[in-house]
Amino acid sequence: MHRIDTPTAQKDKFGQGKNGFTRGNPQTGTLATQLDYLYFDALQEEIANVIESVGITLNKEKHDQLKLAILQYVETGKIKLSSSVNSESETTAATSLAVKKAYDLASLINNTFKPLDFESVIFSPDKMFHLVVRNDGVLGFYNSKKNKLVWSVSPDGGLNNGYVNVDRIPGLNDFINQTNNNITNTNNNLINTNNRINETNDSLNKITDKFQPLDFESVIFSPSKQYHATVRDDGIFGFYDHQSPNSDLSWCVGRDGGLIHGYVNVDKIRGLEDFVNSFIPVGVPLPWPTLTPPPNFLICNGWQFDKSLYPRLAAAYPSGYLPEMRASTIRGLDAGRGIDVDRVILSEQGDAMRNLTGTFGFESNIGGNTGGANISGVFYSVQDSRKHATGGTAEGNSLIALDASRQVPVAHEFRVRSTAYLYIVRAA
Repeated sequence: MHRIDTPTAQKDKFGQGKNGFTRGNPQTGTLATQLDYLYFDALQEEIANVIESVGITLNKEKHDQLKLAILQYVETGKIKLSSSVNSESETTAATSLAVKKAYDLASLINNTFKPLDFESVIFSPDKMFHLVVRNDGVLGFYNSKKNKLVWSVSPDGGLNNGYVNVDRIPGLNDFINQTNNNITNTNNNLINTNNRINETNDSLNKITDKFQPLDFESVIFSPSKQYHATVRDDGIFGFYDHQSPNSDLSWCVGRDGGLIHGYVNVDKIRGLEDFVNSFIPVGVPLPWPTLTPPPNFLICNGWQFDKSLYPRLAAAYPSGYLPEMRASTIRGLDAGRGIDVDRVILSEQGDAMRNLTGTFGFESNIGGNTGGANISGVFYSVQDSRKHATGGTAEGNSLIALDASRQVPVAHEFRVRSTAYLYIVRAA
């Protein structure tokens, strides 16, 4: 066992080398006593050794094991009891009878002993007589009926009044000595009681300094008072940082267990990967709005990947190659519908277009002129100044032209209307 010896202990509180605890004083910069594991280890082992020494196994659910151990010590004679009120032994413990004797004796003294300014007086129970010791050295016996000292001794030991039988003198010294011893024991008990009260007050002050039960919440502070945890009547459990610019709780949980403030790192969320897989399985191409994929994703660019590094991706693409999705779109597999036949899963398909059709023809030559053209579809007629091969005038000659844009939108490739995204897949 040892007294508290942390840097913030109150030095020599109970005498030289006897440290104690302090609640601290912010005005003087005095810190409250901090506890360390060595002190609690010592306290724990002192108590635990007493309990275990009598064969009792420590049980955190029981709170009377120290009492039971002490009782066993008493019952087995390891602690001896004594009813004496004047014993000086350090190996015996006082019984209730000894305590009662001391208390009764102290009560008797208080009722019969009166210390005055110039003399000290001890009364008889009926107050008819009293014994007096005066500042002038006179010890006397006063009779209230006669209103005088009927017996007294001077400072030099001479008898001034009354008489003393020789056989009565020895008992007087024993009585005075016994009285002094009892008064001393009583004073010591009072001092010990005051010390225990002071220690209890210090402990309570430490508790109230760190724990505050308010009307709507209970609060416990860190030693520096920068942080506190709170449990509120509305079911909120939270954490507050007094140096944070945000006046609200920096972290808290609601009564249903949901996180209201604060955050949880991804690596602390159990089952997150399975949860994400239930919505987005590994291998599904996802459109991404930037040129750089997020972490743990690969671009669908037709490149080979490490199947041992990404086993889930390998389950979706056993060949070990990602699909080439750059400048391509996804088309659902025909799967027996009969529209896009002869296709297999992950097969590529080049561009194509629907067939463009149309007709053209000419009326018979009338009066040496070529007749008007009969056209439809993608064909159209333009005027031509050249003469017909069989003669006639230049007027009315026509050329037949082909222009698909007269029916559909055109470009340098066949394509659908689209918005360009980067296709990516999860790498797992």
